[in-house]
Amino acid sequence: LNITGGVCPIVDCSKSLVNGQCGGAKNGKCEVDPNKDCAWEKIYQRLAKQGRLEEFLNQPVQVRDYSKVNFKVINDYVKSIREDRLNGYYGGVHPSEHKEFSEHIDLKKFPDPKTVVISMSQHLGAPANPIVEVGDTVKVGQKIGEAGGFISANVICSVSGTVKGIEPRLMANGSMVQSIIVENDGEYRTVEGFGQKRDYTALSKQEIRDIVKEAGIVGLGGAGFPTNVKLMPPKDATPECVIINGAECEPYLTADHRLMLEHGKELIIGIELIMKALGVKRTIVGIENNKRDAIEELDKLARLTDGIEICPLKIQYPQGGEKQLIQATTGKFVPSGGLPIAVGAVVQNVGTVYA
Repeated sequence: LNITGGVCPIVDCSKSLVNGQCGGAKNGKCEVDPNKDCAWEKIYQRLAKQGRLEEFLNQPVQVRDYSKVNFKVINDYVKSIREDRLNGYYGGVHPSEHKEFSEHIDLKKFPDPKTVVISMSQHLGAPANPIVEVGDTVKVGQKIGEAGGFISANVICSVSGTVKGIEPRLMANGSMVQSIIVENDGEYRTVEGFGQKRDYTALSKQEIRDIVKEAGIVGLGGAGFPTNVKLMPPKDATPECVIINGAECEPYLTADHRLMLEHGKELIIGIELIMKALGVKRTIVGIENNKRDAIEELDKLARLTDGIEICPLKIQYPQGGEKQLIQATTGKFVPSGGLPIAVGAVVQNVGTVYA
């Protein structure tokens, strides 16, 4: 660049010529792209303005002796680079991560709120219908909103206390949503059986689905799709593989990373339950390479269970998208407008698995 006055002939010249003009320029414009200035004319003009044109013209022309080039080595190298570039899915970017701010901090319980506003629309699909009234006493784990349709979800109370209102409230997305307002008594009294241990290995497929539906579990990767619906694929579709999304490809976010580190055993149990509900024998957990400790932790635990594979992924946004993750972990391409089940895949986020 110093020799050519700061103008790069590789980038600015359509033919990437390094030893001067091709001779095809007309009126200062490139013969390949008439809308583009000829790079070499720009170089000559820049050097002339700097008083360095003579210096440049006296530079020896470097001619490469291709007889001394090991073609096979170069060809193999270029091929490997191309394969690596197209590994996973085509496209994407690697933004600045900024995960160092929180990736080392343990998960914390949210401080006890005095008043809780519980939206009836925390999921994709129809809003839930309130099944409590103002003045009612509620407990942790109590169903206070009932699913309003097939694509909907129950809403569960997270505190114990008194219902103070049922009214539209402003949500983070700017919409007004019917909500139940509960005054927290701070006692966190639970419904009978809440948190009770059970032999999960003895549960049937339908029992697992019913428990997930009753608990109002939805996708925690962003879309909020009711999980029980995902566990009931259409009769004409056959699930072959569960894909667990541990990519967390977005800058700054580290919640999934910490979850995988701190609750790996629970995640493995959740995966086993999903596999049983769907009747599949294989699960792939996709985790980006900037979470090496999580990869190692889950790999160690996965070795104790049949059918679970940990798949390290190169860092690439938006790898957390369902279609991109499926392509990166299985090589299968979900067609435009299609669903993951079209290629035999069911995708769940690690947060959903933990729930």
